[in-house]
Amino acid sequence: MTRRHKLMLVSATLVAGVCALQPAYPQKISELGDLVGTRIRDAHPQMEHRGYQFSGLYHNSEYWTKSGDCVRLVLSKDPLQKVNAVNAAKPEACAEAAAKGTKP
Repeated sequence: MTRRHKLMLVSATLVAGVCALQPAYPQKISELGDLVGTRIRDAHPQMEHRGYQFSGLYHNSEYWTKSGDCVRLVLSKDPLQKVNAVNAAKPEACAEAAAKGTKP
């Protein structure tokens, strides 16, 4: 095997390893993207229907879990409380929201 082939093999192995380590966050976020702009009271039943469990409200964000994944719904500060964004969050953030935050 030539040096070039070895380098290509090592590169392919590294790329495959990095891809395998990537979390499925973009998929989770895209499945919830339709909630951006909705009122939070309307988003709650949708989150539950999609299998998410409420963890807590903390720092103007709601944290939800599903199968060990944590997502954050960033809330607007207006009286209607709309969902401004949906972000992936570390599982620790959901645990912190559950411990320090409030439940509806």
